[in-house]
This record gives sequence, C-alpha cells and structure tokens, in this order.
Amino acid sequence: ELRGAIPDNQKLSERSEAEDAVQETFIRTYKALPAYRPDGYFSSWIYRIALNECRRRLRSKKVTVPLDLVDGVSNTPDPQNAMLTGERNRLVRAAVNGLPEHYRVVMMLFYFEEMSVDQISKTINVSVSAVKVRLHRGRERLSTRISL
Repeated sequence: ELRGAIPDNQKLSERSEAEDAVQETFIRTYKALPAYRPDGYFSSWIYRIALNECRRRLRSKKVTVPLDLVDGVSNTPDPQNAMLTGERNRLVRAAVNGLPEHYRVVMMLFYFEEMSVDQISKTINVSVSAVKVRLHRGRERLSTRISL
C-alpha cells in the first residue's frame, strides 16, 4: 500500500487517470523484467516505476494539488484543542509541501511509509548516506519553517 508515499501534488486527480497509470505501470514492469536485479527489493523497484509513471503523466498535465499528509482535526471534545490541532496540521502540510522534492520524498517514505533508510536508498536509487543527509536536512528545514 502506498498511503502517503506519493505527495498529493504528484497524485493523479481522476480515478480513470490513476487506473490508466496502474495499467501502464504493470506494462512497463513486465517489459523491464529482464533489467530487474534480484539483489534489490521488488517492491521498491515497482514502486519506482509507478512513481515515474505518475510523474510523467503529471508533467504533461501540470496539476497542482495541496499536500495532505496529516489527518484532519483530532477527536478531542475540546473545540479549542481541535482548532489548534487543525491549524498545526495546516502548518505542517504547508511546510512539508514547501520542501524541495528530494527532501520531501525521503521524509515521506521514512515517516509515513515507515521504510528503512536502506529501503529508501534502493527505492530512489541513491546511497544510504545521501538518504541520511536528506533526512537530516529535511528535518532542519522543517524546524526552521515550523514553530509548533
């Protein structure tokens, strides 16, 4: 399941478009099977193909949708807490959405998909140390953008 892994501004807005992207992902995966290296994670490999297909489709459409990473208002009965939580969530969404893509993707995979640094490294085809640096710098950028 890819819940939260793909930023909303990289998601396809129409169901039919998403279905077409899934179908194209499987076609591309089938055609690329000879290039698959068994030493990597198959899920990371197919995820990368799907992500690239979505990006290819979005580049042609130039769709912008706000990032919606944090769940809605909490279930607290206190209206003031609910309002403050909603505002904090809006600030977090805006801050994460404002990160450069290479930081945003790494942070989303790590925190929302709960992937390991090694899995992220294989998924986005960068070194483990590059993933760690991007996580560190992404956190720094978020901390300067948000004062919760």
